[in-house]
Parts: sequence; structure tokens; C-alpha cells
Amino acid sequence: MNRILIDGGLLSLVAGLFILGSMAWNPRLWLKDYPQVIQDAVPPRSRAEKRLATFWGLPYLILLLAAPAYSCLRLHRADPTLGFSGLFLHTLGVSTVFNLVDLLLLDWLIVCLITPAFVVIPGTAGSPGYKDYGHHLRGFWAGMLSSVVISALLAGAIAYFA
Repeated sequence: MNRILIDGGLLSLVAGLFILGSMAWNPRLWLKDYPQVIQDAVPPRSRAEKRLATFWGLPYLILLLAAPAYSCLRLHRADPTLGFSGLFLHTLGVSTVFNLVDLLLLDWLIVCLITPAFVVIPGTAGSPGYKDYGHHLRGFWAGMLSSVVISALLAGAIAYFA
């Protein structure tokens, strides 16, 4: 359990700083993650913004996959007798820590409650979408579903091929 909290905490710290830094640089990079009312209030991302979103999004996706995979692999090497279910629960635990930090700290506390200027997309100040806690909760459940699938794939690959 300690390893889950440590690795999940480290993933949350690095990914959280990545998210906040990229939002401070240009919140429109995350436009597709904002509530629909905010997306509808601004023009779609430009071709250049789409390229930048891919530029920022690819390393972010790699981080979200690599950190739990590395944690799972390290656990497997420490205890090779640990089977799929133990590796799966560990990997899911690491991802769940990140998903909870993302929901509670980044989405609900920073975006919904505090709403600092750097998260506000120009032209949408005061939009009720910034206080849409339900939008972020639905995103959390989508992230959890993805985490279950990815954790199963990672645990299976490590249990049977590592």
C-alpha cells in the first residue's frame, strides 16, 4: 500500500505540474477537457493549437502509461510470485491515486472553487461552466474506466512476459 501511495503521489505531482504548467502557458490546449458550455463560447482550436496540444499531450499520455507500468514492473521484480491480480490491483491503485488528485485538487479545488485567471480561457470569464463539478466527476469516472482497462493490460503483460 505504501508503494501505491508513493508512486501514485509522484505521478500526481509530475502530471499535476505538467497540467498546470501547460494551462498557465495556454489553457486552450486543454479545450476538449472543459465543459461544453465553455467549448461552445470560443472558436475551435486552430491548426497550430492542435499541433501544440499533440506536442503537450503525447508526453503527458506517455507519463500516464509509463509511471504505473514502471511501478508494476518494479513490484513484479521485487516479488516474482505475485500474480496478475496483485499486479493489476497495484497498477490500478497507482492510477487511482492520480485520478483522485486530478479530481479533488486540480479540477474541484483549483478549477471549480478557486478558478485562477490562468485556467480561464479568454472570452469565457464568469462562465458557469467553471463551477461544473459534475463535468469533472464524469471525467473522473471515464478516467477510472480507462485505468481499469490499462491496468489490466499492463499487469497482464508484466505478469506473463516480464
